[in-house]
Amino acid sequence: MVAAAVPWVRLGQWPTPVAPIAGHPDLWVKREDLTASAYGGNKVRTLEAMFGRARAAGATRIWATGA
Repeated sequence: MVAAAVPWVRLGQWPTPVAPIAGHPDLWVKREDLTASAYGGNKVRTLEAMFGRARAAGATRIWATGA
């Protein structure tokens, strides 16, 4: 299985919910802001892979920045 071969650190709460947009019953939005209470947003998905790879390489610290 591919998932077992990919280093991963779980940070988010998955799957995130899908919710209707108020006043627009035909429009729905994926609530990526609910991925993790401490972090939020879709950056958590990327960090899970980055942290997993760093941990597999023996890293004990990581410094990530972004706008």
